[in-house]
Parts: sequence; structure tokens; C-alpha cells
Amino acid sequence: MKEKIDQLFLNDAQLPRISSVVTKVMQMVQKQDVSIPDLAKEISHDPGLTADVIKLSNSAYYRAAKPIKTVQESLMTLGIKTVKDIILLTAARGILKKDLKGYQVEAEDNWIHSLTVAELSKRICEQKNLKSDWTSRLPVVSCTI
Repeated sequence: MKEKIDQLFLNDAQLPRISSVVTKVMQMVQKQDVSIPDLAKEISHDPGLTADVIKLSNSAYYRAAKPIKTVQESLMTLGIKTVKDIILLTAARGILKKDLKGYQVEAEDNWIHSLTVAELSKRICEQKNLKSDWTSRLPVVSCTI
């Protein structure tokens, strides 16, 4: 094990950096009085985060009567807590995201699947009155490793 760790340092391994937008949005969602338009505006500064939020809000699980096209519509559909989870998981995506070649699953499909499983896990925990903060994120790790 020590040899593997030493090898990582020799290869100058670097962890992906978390964007300043993710950091700012995480600070915003911690506040009780966060404004949805302000939050949507900040999220819109990060194209990847914007795509993730809109894509999840248009998934079969959340499908609205009409397609969701803006971050603000997504926030109204998903809710602040779910968006907070998406942001945390998106920040970790650089570490966790990879293709599942043996299963013919591309990384992006795997990512959407992981987010959906996490959300379903969270809702099951809520129905069973279980704490869901970390429980809802565990399936994402298991689906992406």
C-alpha cells in the first residue's frame, strides 16, 4: 500500500479542482433565505453544472408537463435540497466519472443513473424516517466506482 501511495506522489497526481461557482453556490444554499433567481444566475455561470441541473430535471423521474429549459425552472422542479446534492456530486464527478466499458455504459449515462439512484434512495429514507443526507449519496459512489 505504501508503494502505491509513493507512486502517486512520484507521478505528480492531482485531484480535480472544485470550481469557484460550485463553492459560491454551496455557500448560497446553506442560507435559509436563498433567492432562487440569484441561485439560478450563479449556477448559470458554470456550463457543466447548468447542464447537469437541467438534464436531471428533464429526466423521467422529474419529467414536467413541458420540457424544462432554464436553471430557474429546474430549481423550481427539483428544489434547493436536491440541487445542493447535485452540486456536491458534480464537484466529485471529476474523481468518480468514468466509462463502464465492460457494460457498454458511457460515463454520462452512468452519471445520470447515479444521480437518479441517489434521489430515489433519499426519498425512500424520507418515507422510512431515516436520515438521508449521506445515505442518498452512497449509491452514486457505488454506481461510479
